[in-house]
Amino acid sequence: MKFITTLALAATSVAALATPAMAQDYSFTRDGVEYRVQETVSKGVRLIEGRDSAGGSFFYRVRGNRVSGVHNGQSVSFDARDSAVEKIASR
Repeated sequence: MKFITTLALAATSVAALATPAMAQDYSFTRDGVEYRVQETVSKGVRLIEGRDSAGGSFFYRVRGNRVSGVHNGQSVSFDARDSAVEKIASR
């Protein structure tokens, strides 16, 4: 569930791609796990990285509608316009 929650976060960040190039730090809790996140924009690419209180880490690049990156050492890639959470949950 933590994996799906983090991917959902990355997918929803696509809409904010046009924001100024400054870091945004925030945290949220989902299913009892706290996520600490930092988002930046570099050369038109949104970079999302962070850790969770369960010891996991993630790093995503959002280019247009494409999200790719690493979650807990595993490569991930999906189209943010698709129902990414549903597709990943069914794998």
